[in-house]
Amino acid sequence: MRKAIPFYLLLSLLALCFLYGCGGGSGGGAASTPTVSGTVFAGPVTGTTLTVKDTSGNLVAGPFTVNSSDGSFQVPVPGSALSRDLIFQATGGSYTDEATGTSGVSLGSFSAFVAAGSASGSRVTLDPASTIIQKLVARGMTLTAAKLAFQQAFGFVPDSSVAPVFANISCNAPTASRVAGVHAAYFSQLTKDLALAPGKQSELVEALAEDLADGTLDGRNGAAAVTTASGTPVPEDVGVAFATAAINYESGSFNKSKVAGSTLEPPAFSSVSLTPSYRVDYIAPAGGDVAGKDTFQFQVTKRSDGSPALGLASQIALTPLMVMGTMSSSSTWANAVTETRNPGVYAGTVYYSMATTGIDMYWKLSIVIGTETATFYPNVKALPAGNTISAKLANSGDKVGATNRTYRIWRDTLSTATGGSYDLTVFVSSTDAGLALPVYAGQQWTQPQLTLGSVEVAISSDGSTWTALAPVGTTGRYTAAGLAMTAGTTAKYYLRLTINGTTYTTNGNAPDGNSNPALSNGFAAFSVTP
Repeated sequence: MRKAIPFYLLLSLLALCFLYGCGGGSGGGAASTPTVSGTVFAGPVTGTTLTVKDTSGNLVAGPFTVNSSDGSFQVPVPGSALSRDLIFQATGGSYTDEATGTSGVSLGSFSAFVAAGSASGSRVTLDPASTIIQKLVARGMTLTAAKLAFQQAFGFVPDSSVAPVFANISCNAPTASRVAGVHAAYFSQLTKDLALAPGKQSELVEALAEDLADGTLDGRNGAAAVTTASGTPVPEDVGVAFATAAINYESGSFNKSKVAGSTLEPPAFSSVSLTPSYRVDYIAPAGGDVAGKDTFQFQVTKRSDGSPALGLASQIALTPLMVMGTMSSSSTWANAVTETRNPGVYAGTVYYSMATTGIDMYWKLSIVIGTETATFYPNVKALPAGNTISAKLANSGDKVGATNRTYRIWRDTLSTATGGSYDLTVFVSSTDAGLALPVYAGQQWTQPQLTLGSVEVAISSDGSTWTALAPVGTTGRYTAAGLAMTAGTTAKYYLRLTINGTTYTTNGNAPDGNSNPALSNGFAAFSVTP
C-alpha cells in the first residue's frame, strides 16, 4: 500500500538539505576512541541497526541504532581495527522509496567494504552500490576489480565517501551528494520496473551482486540462473532494464534533485536484450561505437531452444533514436542488415549524427525483428578532432510538406591509396516515408513523389575548382580518389551536391555566389584528418 511522506519527515528532510552536514547518528564511547561517520541510504534510512565487522565476521563495533532522519551516523570504532579491512552492515529500519514515494519501506540489509586505513577521516556510505561492491569483494574480487565491474555494469563510479541526499526533495546540497542520491534512486526504479515491491530492493541488490560475480550482468552467474531470495528470476537483459530505469527516474516526476542531465552519466551499455522470441547479443565494433558510420554485429538466438535464428536479415530494421532532454529524433535505416557466415550473426550499419554525452543526450538503438524490438544504449564516441561527421544540404524546391527535405553527406570511409594519397568515400542519405535511404541517380521518393534523375557529388579544396566523386553503384556512396593529405594534419574540403541539375545549399536557398568559400551557402565544409 502506498503511503504519503509524513509531513514531519518532509520538513525534517528539507531542513537537512539546507543545513547539509548537520545531521548525526547514535553512538558514543570514550573520547580517545576514533569515530567513523557515514550514511545508510536507500532513501534516508532510520531505525536501522549498524554493525562493524572484520572480513572474518568478528564483531569490531556495535551494534548501534541509527535514528537520524537522513540516515547519517557517527559511531566509535577501535583505532586498532581501522588498520584492517572492515565490513559495515545495516540491517532493518525503514525508508521512503524514491520510485514510488512509499514510506515505511523495510530496508532489509545494506553493507559497505572499507579498505584498511581508509575509514579514518572519511565517510562511509551504505547504499545499493556499496552493497554490490562489498558482495563482489566477499566473492573474491579485489576492491579495484569490483569497482570496475560495477562501473561497466551500471555506468557510474560510486564514491562511498559522499553522503547522498534524498532525490525526491529539491534542495541545495552539494552536487556530488545530489548525484549520489539519484544513483541510489536508480535501484529503486529498477525494483519498480521489474514489478517488485519496494521492500524487495535489498533482495534485488543481493541478486545483482551474485549475477555480476562472474563479471557480466546478464541474469546468470556462470551458467546458473540468478534469482532473488524470494525466487524472482533476474532477467538476462537486466543491464538494459537498469539503463531504462535510470532514464525513467531521471525524467520522472519524483526526481526533484535539480541535477543537470549533462552531469549524470549516459545510460549504461549492456550487450544483451530480450524480445518475446529472441535473445539478441550486441557485438560492438573494435574500439567501440563511433559517431558517423558505425558498423557492428549482433547475434540472434531463439529463446525457445537456444538455436541460431537464421534468414532474418530482410526482416530486421535498425532505428537509432537520439534523445536530447525532452526532444528526440530517429531514422530507420532500410536494408542496413546482412547475414554473416556465422550462424545467427548479422552485421548492421547505421550513421550517428553526434556522440553520446550524458543522460540528457544519448542514443537508443532499436533492432526490430518483425514486430519485436531489442533495445540497446550504445555509448557513441566522438570522432577525433578535425573530422566532420556529416553535413546537411537542402533545396527549397524539394520539400516534405512545408519543410525542406534534408540531405546528409556522411563521412563513410577513409583509406590509404597509392603514392601516399587517400581515398575518401562519403555516403549521401535522405529520409522518405520514415526511412533513411541512400541518394543515387534513379532513386525515387514517395512522399511526395520525386525521381532523382541525376545526382552529382563534387569536392573542392578552394571552392572554385571541382572534381566529381565516383558513384559506387546504387549504394549512395561516392568516392574521391587520390586526395593529397598528410597523416595527422586536418585537410579542409568543400562538398557540393547537385540533384536534377539544381545545387543544394546549406540553407535551402539558391546559391549566393559568395567568392569566400567559408561564407558561401552553395556547398558544405568538410574536414578530414587521416
